Amino acid sequence: MPSRTVETAPPPPRAAEDEVPNKFLLVVLAVQRARQLHNGARARVAAEGHKSLWVAAREVSTGRISWAVADKPPVLPAPVKAA
Repeated sequence: MPSRTVETAPPPPRAAEDEVPNKFLLVVLAVQRARQLHNGARARVAAEGHKSLWVAAREVSTGRISWAVADKPPVLPAPVKAA
């Protein structure tokens, strides 16, 4: 019986802990980038037929995508009602 080789995709990329502090942020970054890729942005890593979310996660984990967490907006005092 001839042996069959099954091609599988490489394992999903893992973010370096010093680059992305938590998994939730990694997912948010990857989803936003995947939307960009789906809308026609060029991939910054070799796509090789993978889906946009996999490519986006690889881009984030390899540091090809720059990102920053925005500062919290200042809390404004509540308006004072005139008596």
